[in-house]
Amino acid sequence: MKNDWIKIANIFRFIARYTLLVLGILVFIFALLSGSEGYGGGIRGIIKNSPNAIPWAILLLVVLIAWKWELIGGVMIVILGIALFYFFNFGSPNFSLFPYFLTIALTLLGSFFIISKLLRINAGRTTGGSGLKNPRTLFFLYGILIIICLTSAGVYAHHRYQKVNTPPNQTSILRPKDGEQVARQIFAMGEFMKADSLKELWLVVQPIDSVLYHPQPGPLQKVPRRPWWHTTVYFGEADDVSGRKYHVFLFSATEEASKSIKGYLADSDKTGRWPGMKALPDGLMPLDTITVIRNERKGIK
Repeated sequence: MKNDWIKIANIFRFIARYTLLVLGILVFIFALLSGSEGYGGGIRGIIKNSPNAIPWAILLLVVLIAWKWELIGGVMIVILGIALFYFFNFGSPNFSLFPYFLTIALTLLGSFFIISKLLRINAGRTTGGSGLKNPRTLFFLYGILIIICLTSAGVYAHHRYQKVNTPPNQTSILRPKDGEQVARQIFAMGEFMKADSLKELWLVVQPIDSVLYHPQPGPLQKVPRRPWWHTTVYFGEADDVSGRKYHVFLFSATEEASKSIKGYLADSDKTGRWPGMKALPDGLMPLDTITVIRNERKGIK
């Protein structure tokens, strides 16, 4: 009987060890490289982007702890999995199925270490005349707990997925916020209501002390979930002083207005100069406006 308990414990431990190790390495590499292009790419970009990989480096460290101390490491992995589940799914306005299932998998695999240790403890107690005589009892209780947790997570996922995929009732800028301090180059995002889904949307930047308008790369890229649109935005030149303020306009455009902006951007791209437009074309409808402040200490983000 003791050997049966140990064999089952070994199966749980083997699955937890190697699945978490492979998963942790792959996600760590992905987190390290993904987003590094926003910092210029290469080794320098990877180094600047490295904070994104810290949670997964912690995971690998905890897996090594669990390799030797199953109970302690298993509890730590479960806590880390729950924390990451909250961070990715509750602490963000976005919802993605990959981090959702990944954090559930981490929590579940961490519990495998705990089960493995409990099986070994029970094997010793069974030999001594105490403990559970039949492993089915433990598996039944464990199975019920897992079913309850997965059902609750599934209900939440369905609710969350529906919420973030329901078109908003306004078209607006979500990031940056009004009054926020920004770097020269940032990643901007926002939302659009159903009525604007077929229109081309543009962001236009205007220094508060200038009459020139600077259309940003576009039209805005749209997706069927939050953030509903996104683009890269530039504020002034590299040598502009900190503290300069900029208006950011969000417009919907007619076909002719979009054509005019695209022509300006194409000409500027050829010459390598973006002097700005003295006047915006007809056919632009303002949807949202914010004001931001240039701050060199922010860096690219």
